Amino acid sequence: KCSDGPLGLRVGLVENSEEVPAICFPSPHVLANSWDKGVVYKVATALSAECSDRNVDILLAPGVNIKRTPLCGRNFEYFSEDPYLAGVLATEYIKGLQENGTGASLKHFCCNNREWDRCFQSSDVDYKTMREIYTRAFEIIIKNVEPYTVMCAYNPINGINCAENEFILNHVLRDKLGYKGVVVSDWGAVHDRSAALNASLDISFPESEKNYENLVSGYKNGRVDEKTVDESVARVSRLAEKVKRDRENRKPISVGERLDICLEAAERGMVLLKNEGGILPLKSKSVLVVGDMSVDPSMSGGGSAEVFPSRTPRWLSVALQEKMPDCDVKLMTTVYRTNCMIRRSATRIINIAAAIEEGKKRDVTVFVAGNDYFIETESCDRSSIKLLPILEDAIVKIAEGTKNTVVVLEGGSAIDCGGFIDKVKGVLYTGFAGQEMNEAIANILSGKTCPSGRLSETFPLRVEDTPTKTDVGTPEKNVYKEGVYVGYRWYDRKKKKTLFPFGYGLSYAKFEYSDFAVEKKAERIFCVSFCVKNVSDCKGGEVCQLYVGPTMVKKGRAVRELRKFEKIYLEPDERVKVSFELSDEDFSSFDVENDEWRVLSGGYEISVRKDAEHAIFRKKVRIK
Repeated sequence: KCSDGPLGLRVGLVENSEEVPAICFPSPHVLANSWDKGVVYKVATALSAECSDRNVDILLAPGVNIKRTPLCGRNFEYFSEDPYLAGVLATEYIKGLQENGTGASLKHFCCNNREWDRCFQSSDVDYKTMREIYTRAFEIIIKNVEPYTVMCAYNPINGINCAENEFILNHVLRDKLGYKGVVVSDWGAVHDRSAALNASLDISFPESEKNYENLVSGYKNGRVDEKTVDESVARVSRLAEKVKRDRENRKPISVGERLDICLEAAERGMVLLKNEGGILPLKSKSVLVVGDMSVDPSMSGGGSAEVFPSRTPRWLSVALQEKMPDCDVKLMTTVYRTNCMIRRSATRIINIAAAIEEGKKRDVTVFVAGNDYFIETESCDRSSIKLLPILEDAIVKIAEGTKNTVVVLEGGSAIDCGGFIDKVKGVLYTGFAGQEMNEAIANILSGKTCPSGRLSETFPLRVEDTPTKTDVGTPEKNVYKEGVYVGYRWYDRKKKKTLFPFGYGLSYAKFEYSDFAVEKKAERIFCVSFCVKNVSDCKGGEVCQLYVGPTMVKKGRAVRELRKFEKIYLEPDERVKVSFELSDEDFSSFDVENDEWRVLSGGYEISVRKDAEHAIFRKKVRIK
């Protein structure tokens, strides 16, 4: 039995889902913004317990498709623009599921990086880019844990449908990445069942009489041989045996523990983007909370990932008042719906004048705004990364008319904040953080929790600065002309400014780095170490990021790439030593001619960074 994920258990398949309540956990992009392997693992264990309750054997998750464009409607389901970060965190997600009795379905293999015409438009990508960017996360995962299934993508790749693409499924996935398990199709992705079996696709979803007849015909007329059938049957049989064994070994987790995990993940994945004058945490005597998203938060994006939450979130104003009993917290839902039967952002109207008048009486105005599951959803892409004009206009006018405005920004991918970022004092980016998100927001705004999230994708100044801009290609194909220059690799290469770089995030705590050292252990093995100290009076989390890049950057090579990271939590005055070991894998690039990873001799720069743009330490080394 399979069910949709990845941020909660969607009982039943897409075509016949029932509105059965389940815990809505933070979306994968929020988990990625936590940069916390332990939290990702814990969320997956809680999801496994949810699956156990409903006798679900395989959760159709996680998705590790790369965020090639911030316009992709499904970005909230994916981890990052960086394949290393996505691969490492998704490995923990899969371990958390499978070590607790639920199989994972790693998806969507591969090059499904937007929703526009995803079933028919070919993703045309060169082999080097495919291996370094679009299959790299899958490779990292398969090297460390074998997902029970891998789900192929809808789209053709270089003109051949993924489900029938022998080069993609047989050569790349099985021969080069080493995957031995079952390959399944996305729903309705198979066009020719016999060709799909020859490409080693084992299970075609959903059940289809047409596909069955095609397979029988292919077997009878010799298109499919006995050996191919036997190999596929053996893979499916092994999967069935694993599922049967797992049903006897599932580990229970109480509902209370699951909700605690849900809250912790939301807190650790929220990113403080701006905090002018230390406006946060709130130290005010009076606060105005504005917006109906504070009452009805955007817990998730739309489509097959949408979850029917097990409980309704408390209003942010109520949760904030509880955390700050000496503060007068007032709610003003100046954002409301003209049609109460349709939850759609486009129908919202702002009573700006009333909000300004009420805000003038308060020390701080907290405006909760953003996107919802109608704007960011499966099957369609955004046309803009800006907020709806009515929301952006409201933020600007309220910020200009009141003393101090803090924006709580909800959404599933990068948002262009250029229209209001200079007019507000603070911005907290929550993402689609699940059903406990209002509790997490209240904890961070009140100072009960120190924000520690970091962006797992770049926030550009505008969509025109991205490598793909608003281009969707032709009806036949979308050519990946930018090559390996995706996300921060693009901005580094083009020396473009960003609104907020990859890896960026602020904290209430302050950290100092010292004692940087790079020790050569062998010709291609280096130990990088440094110390981090919390020099504030606030316990906080810090994400240590290590990047590697060639000193002489040639065409087709990134300026630098994330190669290691670790999230640490330090008490005030606590100091720890952080160490990373770099080896061949961390210096290599893909050699198309020999179809393998290869380390080129020459100079490399190792840098420890606050984010992709800001270095703390640098060291040049040479490799023969």
